[in-house]
Amino acid sequence: MPAIPSKTSNSCYFQASVQKLYRKYIFTQKLQRTLPKGLPITFLLGFYVSLVVKRWWEQYSKLPWPDTIAIYLKVDLSHSFS
Repeated sequence: MPAIPSKTSNSCYFQASVQKLYRKYIFTQKLQRTLPKGLPITFLLGFYVSLVVKRWWEQYSKLPWPDTIAIYLKVDLSHSFS
C-alpha cells in the first residue's frame, strides 16, 4: 500500500520550497543591483545599433537600382534590333 503523505509533511515541504525560492529571489536581486555597475547600457546599445545599421546597409546596397536594370535592357534591346 503506498504511503499517503500527511498534511504536516506537505506543509514542511512547501515551507522549505518557499524558503529556497526566497533565497533565489534575494540572490537574483543582489545580482541585478551589481550588473548595471559592470557595463553601461548605452555602451551595449551602441553595439546593437551599429550591428543593425550594418545589416541594413548590406541589404540596401544589394538592392538593384532601376537605372542599371534599364541600361542592361537598353543594351540588350539595341543588339536584338541590329
